[in-house]
Amino acid sequence: MLQRAASRHRRHPNQVADGKEDKTRKSQFCGFEAVLMREKRTKGYFVAFGYSEDAMREIDAFFRREHKSIVAFTVQEILEGEIARKLA
Repeated sequence: MLQRAASRHRRHPNQVADGKEDKTRKSQFCGFEAVLMREKRTKGYFVAFGYSEDAMREIDAFFRREHKSIVAFTVQEILEGEIARKLA
């Protein structure tokens, strides 16, 4: 079971914001989008304390443009256990 979870984890890139700002901005997704494209992945997970409106628009635009999804979690959602619906 643990090995299966680890291999599933390797299939989806992850990134955690550095926490220097309250909200992650659009520009911080550029590198992560590049990883998804280079690794030919269809989904990636991004964790931050919060997201600006332009960051959320970029996540949506990236999905519409490339058909790849970035699942944006907040630290608060993780702490409150509200991540199950986003993992489905």
